Amino acid sequence: RELKLAGHVSADTARVDSCRIVLDHDLGLRLSGLVTRDGEFALTLGSDPLPLELFKSLSRLPEGSGRLELTLTANGTAREPHLSGWLNADSLRYGDTRLLPLRLRLGGDGDTLTLSGEQFFRLDARYHPASGLLNARLDIPEQQLDSYLALAGYEFLSLRTALSIQVDGSLQHPEALQASLSIPELALGAWQRPLASGRNLLASWGHNTLSIDSFHLVTPGDGFLDLAGQGQVESLDYQLNARLPLDLAAPFTPVLGSLDGDLALQGRLAGSMSEPNPELDLQLDSLSLLVPVLDQRLHGVNARMRLEGNNLWLDDLSGSLDGGRFQAGGLVGLREFQPDSLDLRLRAQSLQLELQGTASTLLELDLRARGNSRQSRLTGDVQILDGLYYGDLQLNPGQLVSFISRGRERQSATVSESTNPLLRNMELDLALRTRRPFVVENNLLSTSLAPDLQIRGHLLDPLPSGRASLLDGTLRFAGREFSITRGILDFVNPDRIDPELDIESTVLVAPQGEGLGEQWSITLRVTGTASEPRLLLSSLPMEEDEDVLSILLTGRRSADLANLTGGGELSPQQVLARLLVASASERLRKLSGLDVLDVEMGRSGEGDTASENLRLTVGKSLSRRLTTYYSVEASKGSLVRTGTVEYRLLDDLSLSGFQNSTQEVGGELKLKREFR
Repeated sequence: RELKLAGHVSADTARVDSCRIVLDHDLGLRLSGLVTRDGEFALTLGSDPLPLELFKSLSRLPEGSGRLELTLTANGTAREPHLSGWLNADSLRYGDTRLLPLRLRLGGDGDTLTLSGEQFFRLDARYHPASGLLNARLDIPEQQLDSYLALAGYEFLSLRTALSIQVDGSLQHPEALQASLSIPELALGAWQRPLASGRNLLASWGHNTLSIDSFHLVTPGDGFLDLAGQGQVESLDYQLNARLPLDLAAPFTPVLGSLDGDLALQGRLAGSMSEPNPELDLQLDSLSLLVPVLDQRLHGVNARMRLEGNNLWLDDLSGSLDGGRFQAGGLVGLREFQPDSLDLRLRAQSLQLELQGTASTLLELDLRARGNSRQSRLTGDVQILDGLYYGDLQLNPGQLVSFISRGRERQSATVSESTNPLLRNMELDLALRTRRPFVVENNLLSTSLAPDLQIRGHLLDPLPSGRASLLDGTLRFAGREFSITRGILDFVNPDRIDPELDIESTVLVAPQGEGLGEQWSITLRVTGTASEPRLLLSSLPMEEDEDVLSILLTGRRSADLANLTGGGELSPQQVLARLLVASASERLRKLSGLDVLDVEMGRSGEGDTASENLRLTVGKSLSRRLTTYYSVEASKGSLVRTGTVEYRLLDDLSLSGFQNSTQEVGGELKLKREFR
């Protein structure tokens, strides 16, 4: 923010008496010293205690806070410089995490640079720029380092450890570097639970060889992990031996519930860095976990897997899902540690799948997947032993009118491709059968479904072919129960899931009113395809289309409905509007909290100047006597909005005033009288 400089220049010397760089609130850097024409210099750089917030643009820790203070002195010549100074950081915090203070000392005496520190650690390093020789040692005494794990984003972990690192050698000849790591004590935990601990863990680097001399960890539940070996760029030889209780992973996978079981590992890494040759034998014993989507427990899972080079063998996998059993086995070929080919078999008996709030099925499976990344195939049989779909469906008369007026719009399905070509190119050839009809029992349907389908296409775009039949049952619609007399869905389209429909159902409707005749038998038939259905309503005795719909929803013909609402002939559009309001307004009023909801359709003008009008009115009672209304009317291509306030003076006498969007203002005094 501000620079203050005072100094002078003579024939052989440039002197800075004082130089101050103000960064913020009178805090900043100070510089003083001199430089002679002979190349000698004596400079001092210092700082005030600077808050870390000043360096947010340079810091990767935007939530950090604390103070930095620097002092650096340099004198001598360019060939023989002498340096000394220190960097102090305290009051360090990252978010809610408090960090230990830091103090580093820097020195130099011509051909050697030194860096040292002694706070929660001890650091001693020397570097010779001319030869590249480095000697460094870092010692951290046993202590909790949770704050630094939190700094790296692992707030849930805890770590107590002590370690020593020694590095010796020339940076100009990395192959000659010698390094060692010693961890005399280590204890790792997560969410206040112990995970693993170890003592005297040793590793070293020398002569281009990484050696793991001793790495033994123990876990709760008598688990352990041993790692040892040595390796060069062209020669690897590491061994792994472990047995881990799976409940150690429970804190990391809360969605799976409590994990039980054991995992045994024996492995070896040979080959070279460019062509590694891994070998791994994995044994899974009595795995138990919660399957999130199904909310069912997988239990008694045992498996053995072997990794030999680029082949992963699944020798035997078996287990139970609730009361059902399954078995799997086969081979997966790898390329660059990614699946490239497979030959797997899956069988299941009495496998119960529970989709909460939706469906329950009992299955038998016999599936086989074979192929490679260019072409693969999933074949087999899926048999539904028993099934129930009980998820509620939403359907209303508005959808029925939409079907009548324009049919359902065609929808194009989008399929997301897997990045793995093995799955992307997998073709399907599955037979879907039922031993017993699949039962559908929900708010809309009470029926049974008998599918006889072949599932083809691709894994990411399945395509059924065959027939599914609806057996006897009922369809609940518009407050009435239709009896299903025929129901066939033929999947014959070779390009998309678009079955041909032939569904027929009937219902008996009693007239609502005196002198309206006998009851009607209304038949609802759906033909065409799922993307372009054709819906036909008919009745016995025969009625006009709008009358059939009116009878279905209200129990009255449209003419009877017109007489009921004040006489006059209603157009089909007016009938539909009144039917929709009659069937849906009560539900909408409950959902929205409105007290008034009304739709009116009519005609204005005569002859060629006549036009259809549509008026929507909503209202809310603010008190027993005061009600407000808001209406929108579409007429002759324009919208007129009107606001009205009505005050009830007496039970049969009210006063109202209105103003609309065309700036018309008016009022009304209304007296209600009933004559008998």
